Amino acid sequence: MNIQYDYDLMSHSTLLLSTPYLETERVLVAGNDVDVTTLKEKKAAIYKGNVTEKYENTKNAVYYDSIEEALRAVDEGICDYTYTDSYAASFYQYRDDFTHYIIYPQANSSSMKYSMGIINSSENTLATILNKGIRTIDTSELESYIYENAQQQKPFTFMTYIQENPLKFMMLIVAAASVLLMLGYVYYRNQMKMKKQIELENTRYRYLSEIMKEVIFEYDYRSDMLRLTSEAVEIFKVPEVIEHFSSYQSEILVVDGKGNNPLYEQLMKKVDTDADVNLIFHGSSLWYHIYIKVIYDGAQAVSAIGRVQNIHAEKMEKEQLRKISMLDSLTDILNAASVKKQIQEVLNAKSTPHALYIMDLDDFKEVNDVHGHYMGDQVLIQTATALQEVFRDSAIVGRLGGDEFVVFMKHISGREQVKEKCQLLTENLRYKRETTKLPIPTISIGVSLSRTGDDFVSLYQRADIALYDVKHQGKDNYVIDKE
Repeated sequence: MNIQYDYDLMSHSTLLLSTPYLETERVLVAGNDVDVTTLKEKKAAIYKGNVTEKYENTKNAVYYDSIEEALRAVDEGICDYTYTDSYAASFYQYRDDFTHYIIYPQANSSSMKYSMGIINSSENTLATILNKGIRTIDTSELESYIYENAQQQKPFTFMTYIQENPLKFMMLIVAAASVLLMLGYVYYRNQMKMKKQIELENTRYRYLSEIMKEVIFEYDYRSDMLRLTSEAVEIFKVPEVIEHFSSYQSEILVVDGKGNNPLYEQLMKKVDTDADVNLIFHGSSLWYHIYIKVIYDGAQAVSAIGRVQNIHAEKMEKEQLRKISMLDSLTDILNAASVKKQIQEVLNAKSTPHALYIMDLDDFKEVNDVHGHYMGDQVLIQTATALQEVFRDSAIVGRLGGDEFVVFMKHISGREQVKEKCQLLTENLRYKRETTKLPIPTISIGVSLSRTGDDFVSLYQRADIALYDVKHQGKDNYVIDKE
C-alpha cells in the first residue's frame, strides 16, 4: 500500500516501510475567499491517511477517506482548507474541474515523502526487493512522469474556452451581435424597399386598372375568400372582400345569358381561363373578358388571381366590323362571299328541301348608259329592298355582283310556294317602279330546288341554267328547274 513516509511513527507500527520513492512539495489548499493568515478558527478537511500533517485546529475538522474527498469539500465550501502534496492538488484540480480553491506553496515547511508499506513487518526480503527496485529508478524520470500525469489537461470544449477567455468571448459575442444587427438592418431595408416597390407597382397597376375599368381579384380556395379591387364596388355593386364566396356568389347580380355566375364557375374548374363572357346585370347585357391564373401547391389548387375587363365597346366594334365585312356596301344585303358561306352551312346540315333563286335585272346596262350610274345604284338599292320585303327572315338574301342577286329560301313547302314568291317579287318591283319613278327594269329569275348531296356550286349551276332559259324565252319571267 502507498503511505506517507514517517519513520518515527512507523517504528511503533506493524507496517514495514520501503525507501521513499517520491518526495514532493507540501501545499496549503484553501477556498477562494478564505484568509490563509488566520487558519486557527477555520474548518479543516483532513485526509485520514495523512498521518504526519499538523493542523492548526482539529476541533471542528472533518475527516475524509481520500484526498479527492477532502479537496472537493474545500472546493464546495464545506471546509475552509486542507494540506496535501502539490501533485495531488494539481491533479484533482484539473481532472475534477475544481475552480473554487487556491493552491498555496509552503516555502518553510518540510517536503512530503511517500513510501510503499508492507503490512507484515517480517517480510524483509520483499522490502529489500522493493528498495532495490526504487533505487534503480532515475529520480528525474520519475518526477517527470508523475508531473505529466498530475497536470492532466482538461478536454478543450466550448465552455472551457469561455471560462478561460471570458473577455475574448464577450468581444466575440458583441462582434457577432453587431454583424447580426447589421445583416438584420440590411435585410429590413431591402424588405422595406421591396415593399415600397411592390406598393408603387400595385398603385400604378391599380390606377391603370381604374383607367381601363378592370376588376382585379384573388380567390383563396382554402378559406373560400374572394378579394376584389375597388372597381368591383362600382361595377358589380359588391364588397371588396367576400367571405364564403361559394355561398355568396348566388346573390351577385352578375350572370351570363343562362343565369349562371361565370366567375364562380370558372374558378371552380381550377384551370387557367382566358375567355370573353356576355354578362347581364343591372338590366344590361355587356361583354367582359375574364382572365384567371390558378396557383397550385403540388396537385392542390390553393389560390387564383385574375382580372375582369369591360370589353363591350371593343366587342361591339368588332361585331359591327364583322357585319360590315359581310354586307354589300351599296345595298346592305349580304355580299357574295358571305351569302355563299351561309348557304353552304345550311346545305351541310343535310336538311331539305330548299330553293335557290338566281336573278338579274333585264337590260340593266341601259339604265346606267341612259340615266347614269347614280340612278343605276338607286335601282339596285330598291331591288335589294324588294327582295327583303318579299322573302323577309325566311331566306338568305345577297348580291353576287352587278345586277345579279341571290336568294336562298329554307325549308320550302313545295313548288307552289316558290312560284308565289317569284310572282310577289315581280309585282313588288312593278309597284316600286310606279311609286319611286325610278327606271326599274323587269327581272328574270332562275330557281333550283335542292337535292340530296347538293352543295352551293351544284345548286347554283342548275339555277343559272334555269335563268338562261328565262333570258332565251324573252325575259321578265321565272323558270324552276325540274326535280
